[in-house]
Amino acid sequence: MLDRNGWQEVSLDIDRFATPRDGLRCRDLRAIVFVEFFVTAGDPDVELDIAIDRIRFTGPTPADRAAAARREQQRRTTLTQLRPRLDAVRRQIDDTKPTDVNPLHRAALQWCANDIERCLRAEELEIVAQGERLLDDLQREVADSKVFRVNLTADHNRQYTDNPFGQSLTDAARPMCRHAASWPKGRAGYRAFPRAWTMRRMAYQLHAAAWCLTTPDCPLRHDTTLLHSALSRLDLIAHQHTRGDFNIDRLADRGYDGNINRFCLAPALDAWWRLRRAYPDLLPPAKQRDIQRGLHRLVEFQVNNYGKRRLAASDDHAGVKPYPNMDAHYLLIVTLAERLLPGDPSWRATLRRHRDAFLALMERAVYPDGGFAYAGRQNECIAYHHLNVAYLARDWQLTGDRRVKDLLRRTLPYYPLSIEPAGIAESYTDAAWKHYWNPPQASGPGILAGLFRDGRHKWIAQACGRRFGYGDDHAAAIAADCWRSSAPIAPIAPPDNYVRHDRNIQGPRGRFGRWSFAINGRDYGPGEMGKDTFLGCMVAEPDVSEAPLGGALQLVGVGVRTPGTASDIAWHAADERLSTRISRRRATLGVTYRLSHFATAGKPGEPMPWRGVQQWWLDERRAVGLVEIQPDDDAHCVEKRPNQSTDSEYCFGRICLGMYSELQRLGPNLFRYGELLITLHAHNFARIETSPADPWPDCPPERARGRQILLRDGEPPAGSSCPRRRFFLVEVRPIDAPALDDAWVSVVGPLRAVAIVEPQRRHLLLHNPTDRPWRGSMQSLLTKAQRPGTARLCSTHCVTEVDDGPVQLGPNEHVAFTRPRRSRPDKTRELASSNRAPSDG
Repeated sequence: MLDRNGWQEVSLDIDRFATPRDGLRCRDLRAIVFVEFFVTAGDPDVELDIAIDRIRFTGPTPADRAAAARREQQRRTTLTQLRPRLDAVRRQIDDTKPTDVNPLHRAALQWCANDIERCLRAEELEIVAQGERLLDDLQREVADSKVFRVNLTADHNRQYTDNPFGQSLTDAARPMCRHAASWPKGRAGYRAFPRAWTMRRMAYQLHAAAWCLTTPDCPLRHDTTLLHSALSRLDLIAHQHTRGDFNIDRLADRGYDGNINRFCLAPALDAWWRLRRAYPDLLPPAKQRDIQRGLHRLVEFQVNNYGKRRLAASDDHAGVKPYPNMDAHYLLIVTLAERLLPGDPSWRATLRRHRDAFLALMERAVYPDGGFAYAGRQNECIAYHHLNVAYLARDWQLTGDRRVKDLLRRTLPYYPLSIEPAGIAESYTDAAWKHYWNPPQASGPGILAGLFRDGRHKWIAQACGRRFGYGDDHAAAIAADCWRSSAPIAPIAPPDNYVRHDRNIQGPRGRFGRWSFAINGRDYGPGEMGKDTFLGCMVAEPDVSEAPLGGALQLVGVGVRTPGTASDIAWHAADERLSTRISRRRATLGVTYRLSHFATAGKPGEPMPWRGVQQWWLDERRAVGLVEIQPDDDAHCVEKRPNQSTDSEYCFGRICLGMYSELQRLGPNLFRYGELLITLHAHNFARIETSPADPWPDCPPERARGRQILLRDGEPPAGSSCPRRRFFLVEVRPIDAPALDDAWVSVVGPLRAVAIVEPQRRHLLLHNPTDRPWRGSMQSLLTKAQRPGTARLCSTHCVTEVDDGPVQLGPNEHVAFTRPRRSRPDKTRELASSNRAPSDG
């Protein structure tokens, strides 16, 4: 029996252990399985000696204990000598007259004395010894009594009535003016931050404080308590890492996330740059060098573990997959490091070379309509676009590089296309694991409005800011600078009432007041995880601040559950064949694909022996779609029954809706979700259920904040099997849109025909989901495409009345017909076609 009383946690510093393949911990440790256990000795006088397999654990030897005792004695002796000296320096600083030294300089010296006190309280002898060196330098600084060379009374200290970003930053920094927090040194300080992501927040707070301290006219300019708060966070970031990595011995969402380092380092370096520029003699030389060493180690880790590894993919960098939001962070890091941190000529040359290379990567990653690739060839995520804009803008402010501003100019179409008049953005064309419904940040359009005097972006920035605030992070500070430097700009509302081809998603995007939709037509290609949905639609609420999203179709499809596999749900698209057609007020989609499992970017799931087919009609009133899958052979056309001992496959349909609202069932096949109505016009599943949404594996429903309609297979009748083809025909529309008179789907030979009958119009959507061309007669097709169960093609359900002529569809192509009801045959027209756009490169 194990006695848990008195157990102590024992940890190993992974940084000291070599790993396979040249010892790259970030890469190789993912393949290592750790078993955590605790060991204690009941009698403290008994030496610890445990053997597990061929590994032996022993406690400290008598020699180890003697060495530790000597170090502790040396530490105590040093403290006895240093404390009287530190107390004397404190009194000298406090007694300095305001006429002899600037108040902010005195506050900086007081902070240095407190910093030395924290060194003396540390458990580690090395940190105590560091405190002795800092104390020697502080004594010299106080003895010089030099006047701080900054005029602190030159500013007006007026409020930022015309700069909402500056106001937001000031409000965020005020709590740091009331209380200057500080943290221990050494391992005690490291343990004070068990979560790695906390370091990003500390960096944002540091930069907000630095911005307020150094920006003319800011009400918090030169605030002494705010200076203490800023310096404590700067010192924390500079030293509380393991050789440049904030992740070691800290928790992160996925166990290890190298992005945390860049999220923290970019704003921290920029804060140090602002403080050094405004107050060049703020800290004694020894403390400046101490901070510089810590920041240099952070930059060096990034150069070796991110910059060099990214550029090693190919000689000309053409084979490097885009990752713009992290590349933008790294670009700003090396730009600031070259100006801030000392180094030999080869070090500075490396930084300049990496900046040019990563700027070239950013230039290649931008799409024709201004969006950036998220990762690989994935579509842009609204949650990251403002970071790309902000860090490029900050680089341009520091360097004046014309290439950077030209790149920013190329991004101008993105926000007017992507953000609705209500100030929100869709999330269904994002990467499959990024459906967060994060609010768009006002800083991105705010920066572009200031740099290019663009009224559209000012309108968007104000719409986002009024709804979600103006932010207090690094990007908000950059936006505040751009907002200050620009003359008044008249806001211009974004366009409305249109359907157009959006080259960021290589598909149609439609906007009609509060109703909008988008089709993701981009083929990510081999080596990337496929889509979890081909489209989505939503209702925005411009006048409702509490719930700006009235409801959204976030993802829709049919999947296969394959118990026993590494990832048991095959849902995502692979090997897709897609075409879209666009007219002024409507868009259509036809696509065939293979089902594949959820994976991560760069690690796609293998295609399954199931083929998916979808075809959609989207216009200013509704979205109507046929969604189906079919197995390659009967071996996969089974379902798992409760009494079976072996695993088998079964299907389910899913209509995932976001966010915040309750899903109401108004009838057997009619649902309401916020401002949306969902109608299932046809399906061959056994039952319909509802549940909290989980749009991707391991996504907790509370994070998805939505609901879903699930169509499930049931037990087939005795002596029969499940249907080979599973499908449903669904309609999604705003609650104020008129209902359809009818809608149905028919199989006409190899074709799929979807008929949509509105009160005033009738539509027919034909899709050839095969790899062979199809040719036939229109009248023959219409006869076969009549509503299932009707004896003839009656006038009530007639889709169109045309002369008997040929219809031809190429492989995987589709066509749409529409006309008013009871109109002349010669008024029938085909929608203008616009198949998938050419590759963006």
